[in-house]
This record gives sequence, C-alpha cells and structure tokens, in this order.
Amino acid sequence: MKQRRFLMMLSGTLLLLLPAFVLYSRGQTTGSVCIAPLVKGEKSVPNVDAKVFAIQIDDRPAVTASSEHGTEVSDLPLDPKHLVKVTGDGKPVTSFRFRFSEYETQDLCLWRNDLYGTWSLTESKSHGKICVCH
Repeated sequence: MKQRRFLMMLSGTLLLLLPAFVLYSRGQTTGSVCIAPLVKGEKSVPNVDAKVFAIQIDDRPAVTASSEHGTEVSDLPLDPKHLVKVTGDGKPVTSFRFRFSEYETQDLCLWRNDLYGTWSLTESKSHGKICVCH
C-alpha cells in the first residue's frame, strides 16, 4: 500500500513538472507576458471601469495598458511564482500569482474582458488576434 501511494505521488509530481521540463529542454529560461490592448465595449459592469489601468509583475515598474497596442513584459524567469497586480485609476483591481509551468508555452497573454471587468492570463496562441506585442 505504501509503495502504491509513493508511486502515485511520484507520477503526480512528474506530471506537474513536465511543462517546465519541456521549456528547459528547448533551452528557454525566460518567458514573457503580452498585455493585450484594451478594448472598449458598449456595456460594462458598474464600478469596475477605469480610465487608466496599470499592470505590475513582481517588483518591476508598472506598465500602463494601452488601447492602441499591446505591451510586452519580457525576460521573466520561468522557475518562480510571479505576482501580477492590476490597478485602475491608482486603486487595486485584482492580483494573482502564476507560474509558467502551469502553461504549455512561455508566451502568455494578459487581457481584460470589458463586459465583466475581469483580467485573465492565457497562452498567447489562444488569443493571437487580440494579443499581439511587438
């Protein structure tokens, strides 16, 4: 019974580490987050709209989200957990943590759903049309 439990824990750990191993095997040690351009919709949930959104990742300087173009935050190490803080007009909107190993790629997209006022982090390839950083 103990051996079976050990094998189950070991296989679970290996599955968690697999995405990181794939990235390292490709020789990549850093990733990036593209902050998608803000899209203004006709409707929005009250009290979540702001004129200026700023995004800070870890201890880096905050980046102002633009409605004209995407903004890339690059050279983020793959290993540690990263902290994302979003403010709207200087007031906290949301914050969350992520690891690149939770995704299949090291190129991520941070975008805002204007209808609900929520922020989401996804793989850039799944939001290629809205998440373009140059």
